[in-house]
Order: sequence, then C-alpha cells, then structure tokens
Amino acid sequence: MPITGSMFLQDTSLGTSQLGSSIFVASSMAETVVLKVGMSCEGCAGAVKRALTKMEGVESFDVDMKEQKVTVKGNVQPDAVLQAVSKTGKKTLFWEAEVKATEVKEAEVEVTEVREAEAKATEVKEAEGKTEEVKNVV
Repeated sequence: MPITGSMFLQDTSLGTSQLGSSIFVASSMAETVVLKVGMSCEGCAGAVKRALTKMEGVESFDVDMKEQKVTVKGNVQPDAVLQAVSKTGKKTLFWEAEVKATEVKEAEVEVTEVREAEAKATEVKEAEGKTEEVKNVV
C-alpha cells in the first residue's frame, strides 16, 4: 500500500524553494531470496510452487529440484519467504546459511586433520628422542 507524503524541495542554486508532493512505496526494493529446500519429488516441488504463487509480492521464482534450490524475486521479505516455504513441511534454510554451514564443516575437518598431523609429528619426534637415548646408552 503506497504511503503519500509531502516533502519540501529547495533549489540552492536559484535560492528558491517549493512544496512538492511525492508518493513513497514502503519496501519497494526488489529482493532476491535464495533458499535450500529439501525436495525429494515433483509433489514436493509443486507444494513449494503453490506456496510461492499464493505469496503477495512475488514477481518470479525458480524451483530447482536437483540443486534443492529455490530462488524468489519480488517485493518480499526474506523471512516471510522462508516461513511460507517452511509451512509446506519441507526442510528450509537460507542458501547462504547452508553454504556457511558446509564451509564450517569443511574447516572443522581441516582443523581436525591438522591436529592429527601435529599429534603424529609429536609422536615421531618423541620416538626419535627415545632412539637417540638408546644410542647414547649403548
């Protein structure tokens, strides 16, 4: 729903001013929302499509079952899109959250691998030290 308002315009180059009328549209910025949605069949994708078709402000959407990705464009709030799709019963996350979660898991694996390698290196150094002690005793 547009909000009508007045604004005061001043032209400093000419030293004049005037009262102007303008229409402001609340949240008129087009938004692109990308979701990760667990869809296992065409029925799942159809439920998501129906939910998005009913949503006010949605201009277009793309449902990619293979990628488990739903892209929505329009005058929408990201949280409202997430909530509408979640109501279909499908596991739904913001795509960025899914990507970040994957990156965190990969980083955790790398840290674990580094720690394991450091532990092995310490064991090898300790074993080398014991070997050197045995040589000195003999």
